[in-house]
Amino acid sequence: MSESQTKKYQIKKYRLILEAYSPIHIWSGETLDKRFDAVERNGSVYIIDISRLIELAKNMNMINIFDNPRYIQTILSTLNITDVEGVARYKLSGSLKLSALGGSTNVNKINPMIKLVDYKSYIPGSEVKGSIRTAILYYKCKNNPQILEKALHNLSKALHNLSNKSNVKKTAASNLEKEVLRNGKDMHYDLLRSLIISDLYPSQRDTNLSLGEILLLTPRLRRVILLGEYIDPSTQLYGNTGIRIIPDTYNVDKNLLVNACREFSRDIVIHEKTKLNELKSKTQDASISNIYDQLIKFYTGLDDALNNGSTIIRLGYGEGYFSTTIGLLLYGNKEFSTRYKALFSKLNIKDPISRKVIVVKGSKIMPLGWARIELQDKL
Repeated sequence: MSESQTKKYQIKKYRLILEAYSPIHIWSGETLDKRFDAVERNGSVYIIDISRLIELAKNMNMINIFDNPRYIQTILSTLNITDVEGVARYKLSGSLKLSALGGSTNVNKINPMIKLVDYKSYIPGSEVKGSIRTAILYYKCKNNPQILEKALHNLSKALHNLSNKSNVKKTAASNLEKEVLRNGKDMHYDLLRSLIISDLYPSQRDTNLSLGEILLLTPRLRRVILLGEYIDPSTQLYGNTGIRIIPDTYNVDKNLLVNACREFSRDIVIHEKTKLNELKSKTQDASISNIYDQLIKFYTGLDDALNNGSTIIRLGYGEGYFSTTIGLLLYGNKEFSTRYKALFSKLNIKDPISRKVIVVKGSKIMPLGWARIELQDKL
């Protein structure tokens, strides 16, 4: 490799540590049913390997037990299987029983966490990079409002060619990324092209998954919508980050990454605390009010962590609209909403009153997806 090539692809390497601040759920895309796929034993939930059960039934000349749908507990009892660990794909901490917090007992859906082929959990590097990308986009728009206004102006001019809200939102995102992350140039100059993030794995990879109720929460109702597998708070995962220094292009560096994540997270935390207090004042349900109190307490602690220098991101299921967009910059912006009234009408920027939250260990309520990250220099 020539000296010029070496200079072209210099990489600053870091060890990346991610610590779950609240439960993290990244859905695998698979859906399970607790009646047919899971059993509970001694404080653990076992996800049963159906193919293994079928093989056992064949060996026992009892394959006809699968001729009709049966609850998994019935099948295990019929086959006289008491050691469920021997027929399980993996196990989780938690319970299949629903608490009273969700206001429902008729939910059977389980959303598994993304895993490796050996059922060990991890966090894809693309999830972390996506969170960082949104934070940098927000940070640069907030601190360079002329860039945001230019993108809104160009999009407003092109509005008559966009047939529906979906096209408007896609075009808005594309225009913003081109202006903010590529300085108006093609993908070769994309700011995040220089950032490489590996997948992250916990050091104790078989002890970090639990099962909890995910609730939809509004001032008037709390409703369980599914059971979700999650990475426990305080679990640490490890990976690697490389930042390529590419001459003559648009580069990211550690300071930009850290500052962007901190400022984006802080603004979301401030907004959430304000909004939760507002929603709490509108509810007449004492149990919902108590849930809001728990969430406000959580965000107060997260605010303290930011004040103490933590770098915070949000990722995975249940992040919410403002954690995945720059919508917080536009929400309530009277100047922009007046100037670009037709555009804002199609963008439909609003803060929903509903929140997705999770019940941890049967009693504690937390928001989903918050994590602390740290970049340690590699020698």
